[in-house]
Amino acid sequence: MPFLYIRKDNSSWKTEGQPNCLLGHRIEGNQGERPDGVFSEWVWDGTSLTVTNDRYGMLPLYYVCTPAAFGISTSLISLLKCGAPALIDADALSVFLRAGFFVKDHTAFKHIRAVPPVKRFVWQNGVLALEQDRPKVEHRSISRQNAMDEYIERFRYAISRRLPGPERSLIPLSGGRDSRHILFELLRAGVKPDRCLTSDGHPSTADRDVLVAASIAKRFGLDHDVVYQPLARIEAEQRKNELLSFSALEHSWYLALGDYMRSQSFSTVYEGIGGDILSAGLFMTAEKTDLFRREKWESLAHILMPEATDVLLDELIHPDLMRRMNRQAAVAVFAKELRNYADSANPTADFYFWNRTRRSIALCPFASCYGVKNVYAPYLDEAVYDLLASLPGEMLIDGTFHTQTIERAFPEYSAIPYAAKTGKRTVGMAYNLRYLRDLFAFVARHPAPLLKCGTAARILRILADKRLKRAPIGFAPLIVYLTQLGRCAETGMPG
Repeated sequence: MPFLYIRKDNSSWKTEGQPNCLLGHRIEGNQGERPDGVFSEWVWDGTSLTVTNDRYGMLPLYYVCTPAAFGISTSLISLLKCGAPALIDADALSVFLRAGFFVKDHTAFKHIRAVPPVKRFVWQNGVLALEQDRPKVEHRSISRQNAMDEYIERFRYAISRRLPGPERSLIPLSGGRDSRHILFELLRAGVKPDRCLTSDGHPSTADRDVLVAASIAKRFGLDHDVVYQPLARIEAEQRKNELLSFSALEHSWYLALGDYMRSQSFSTVYEGIGGDILSAGLFMTAEKTDLFRREKWESLAHILMPEATDVLLDELIHPDLMRRMNRQAAVAVFAKELRNYADSANPTADFYFWNRTRRSIALCPFASCYGVKNVYAPYLDEAVYDLLASLPGEMLIDGTFHTQTIERAFPEYSAIPYAAKTGKRTVGMAYNLRYLRDLFAFVARHPAPLLKCGTAARILRILADKRLKRAPIGFAPLIVYLTQLGRCAETGMPG
């Protein structure tokens, strides 16, 4: 992974790594305007370092700044290997383990931060000047039908700015809305992606996405592949934690897609990131909207961080760490961030976009797919985002806005079904026993200073206690995550 590390050596600064680096893709606009696209760039001229990025800070990039060193990289692990301080940030971790994502620029380590969308980011002679630049969107008063028509027009234009060249193109196709909308607009523009790709998820996941995606590909005469997940779940969790810089408890399923993209030398990939939260009403409820409007930040924080998770955390995490990352601390950090979205047209979507989407979901296309030349994200097009972020949350709360927009744009395809979200495939006793065997073997091989003693016995207790199994986060990924994190905190190296 690319990195630059600058450390003080007596009266001078010594560098290690890449002095200049451009990541992602830029779509140039009018002169003087910030480029569209998803990108990050740093430039070191020998005396100062300048960082620029896209308007959302969507491409994952991390930095550390101490009196004796400055480092920047797409990989938090790379910074630790260079000598960045590995002190755990208990407040940040208290939110992450309950919500499933970090907020703002927080990471698991106190001295390492995620680069936000920046207006100015210049480091010189030990001093960092950083100004954030999150775009402000005006509220719109517009009818639902007119909003749909404008969505269709702006999204169509976003696709036209992101057409593939002569190199091979791929669209990960699910049974949902985001990838379908992209595919239909590409076909309308006369572009057939070279291949469609669907993940079957882990064996415990329903396969309806595969069936629906395959039927869509067949209808339009598109080549379609299915990526099957490896059975080595524990190994996948370890690799995911390092690749995604300890910033996600989920997403191990996406590793196989990234491996496929690189192995098949695709240069252009289309990703639907942002479509669900911006136009499908994901996570929106009347209760959350009401609490936002009434500025009940702590009550909202308790809802967004389910208390069922605390039972599992209390069972597994070492008491010394648990005292530092208690629920009260997590609620305080979360509530402070929630306040920043009080004036948004759709505060629920806005909060999730700038935190969960930017800090967790973005890791799939922009970290797992590292090495792919162009990962296009048309829902992040400036015009598309500005429209959708301006719409009142009440317009999206029923969850049908994106579905109806697609039907309005492509009525001839309205009978194509979507994959149902309910139901799971039975994987059988053999798979579950193999998974548990691997987990027990992992626990036996790796010391875990962040966990309580007797982790193996606690796993058996979790399996028998319904209260402990109600946590939204899985106990196996949590155990692997905290074991590796504890190793880094002790040595600066992943375990």
